[in-house]
Amino acid sequence: MVASQAHTFALEMRFALETTRSHTTRAPRWVSWTPPSHPYLKLNTDGSYNHHSDKAAAGGLIRDHNGRWFHGFAVNVGITTSFLADLWGCSEGLGIQQLVLEMDSLLAIQLIQNRQISAGPASVLLTDIFLLIDSFSNCLVQQTQLQIFWHPWVMI
Repeated sequence: MVASQAHTFALEMRFALETTRSHTTRAPRWVSWTPPSHPYLKLNTDGSYNHHSDKAAAGGLIRDHNGRWFHGFAVNVGITTSFLADLWGCSEGLGIQQLVLEMDSLLAIQLIQNRQISAGPASVLLTDIFLLIDSFSNCLVQQTQLQIFWHPWVMI
């Protein structure tokens, strides 16, 4: 049991380290939003981590099939990782019937879609996410394009 938990945590950390981007200037790439089909709402969520302060935050936006704003949120997660901030944002935004959940964290999407509970610090958030998704009549989970912009003026 302990070995399995350690292995899962090591995989999370390896994925997080491998996907860390340098703070070099990159050419902008347009990322577009596609609306959900009626009567779904779409939750776009993302977490952010500041490596100078070790603090993280998460936010999300829920829109309808016409792109109209339905609900939004931002939450200070505290001292944690970018991966856990992504999961926190997912957990904060859930609670609506017929929802499309869209986020850019491939690891989070895989764990949610495969119903894998991590043995590390993500286990509580994943359990919460699974319970919330199970309470919906229909919830679709999908990955969005990674955004490649780094904003040095955004400090958490």
